[in-house]
Amino acid sequence: MPTHWVIAASHPLDSIFKVSSYHLAIGLARREHNRVLYLCAPISPFHRARPTITTDLDTRLALWRDGPKRRTDRLWEYCPRTWLPYVNRRFFGSRWVAWHTLRWTRPHLPDALRSAGFDAPDVLMIINLQYAGLLDLITARIRLYRNIDELRGMAHVPPSMLEIERDVALRADAVLTASVVQEQKMRRLGAERVFRLPHGVDLAMFQGPLPPVPSEYNYIPRPRVVYVGALTQWVDHDLVADVARILPRVSFVFIGPADPPFPDALNQANMRYLGPRPYETVPAYLRHGDAAIIPFGKSEIVESAHPLKLLTYLAAGLPTICTPWRELEAMGLPVRIGKTAQEFAREIDRALKTPRDSSLAESVRDYDWERIVDRLEEIVARCGEMESSRLKS
Repeated sequence: MPTHWVIAASHPLDSIFKVSSYHLAIGLARREHNRVLYLCAPISPFHRARPTITTDLDTRLALWRDGPKRRTDRLWEYCPRTWLPYVNRRFFGSRWVAWHTLRWTRPHLPDALRSAGFDAPDVLMIINLQYAGLLDLITARIRLYRNIDELRGMAHVPPSMLEIERDVALRADAVLTASVVQEQKMRRLGAERVFRLPHGVDLAMFQGPLPPVPSEYNYIPRPRVVYVGALTQWVDHDLVADVARILPRVSFVFIGPADPPFPDALNQANMRYLGPRPYETVPAYLRHGDAAIIPFGKSEIVESAHPLKLLTYLAAGLPTICTPWRELEAMGLPVRIGKTAQEFAREIDRALKTPRDSSLAESVRDYDWERIVDRLEEIVARCGEMESSRLKS
């Protein structure tokens, strides 16, 4: 019998954001013994009235209208629509709304899941806490909470979500954390079964044949120092500006969506903001670069960050310069550290003058997504054995 998974996440599978939920869903669905239904974040009438508050609105609306969409023989996708959205606004950000938002979906979410054969899945994995209410709406043999980010300090998160996080962690059969820091936090909250499930990287994608040079690079001289990812509240824009001034002969290339003060802060002659780019084109931008950077500022969010981008940088063989944070130290990967703009610039300069090190790509061999999916299935099997033992006793 196949194993049926419901993965309750955020971004649609076709989104430009190919985060861990995407890779886990795709990786599981490639295996013949799995069937996967992937849920992206619910939409509501608020999104039509204020389309800027979400991304991929047309994609989500189409997924809602079409019902669960069968993407492959083993993969479905759906986006529910609720008339009681759980968002960071007065009343709508309450704990009560968090637990009842899915009861106000039309069509009713359990009915939509039933139509695709997922009303009683073997595994329910909640990644997006807007789906906390699924714990009360469907019966799953194994219930997982996939904890990725520190919620404190995120502007869009309702304050009550910290309580929801604790409730879900305590009710889940197991909590899977991306970072060591978050693993420690989940244990402090009282979760009994906490497993580390780090992010991964598609090694074949970033280490295959050398792709053609991106056309934009014809106008961006080397050396090129690249940043790929969201330019948002955790990126230290002052540090970035200072480093660019210290290294005027270095081209700094920024790829990804931007929140204020970006991209306006990227206003120096040696800075190039290219905007978002399709995921499949990222290897070309990295492999025709000369170094990569992660210039994070100090915050609770950053201290627990287990960045996908670091794994892709190293898989592409790029020397990587980072500001320090706790989870980065715990990962123990070969990176260069700069605490100040002067130190950061000095490490970039040293990296550019050092011959490329082939061991950088090897350092992330254990993070290949195939191995991460293996680990996930091992955790589920262990949880199943524990549950069987409990029932026998």
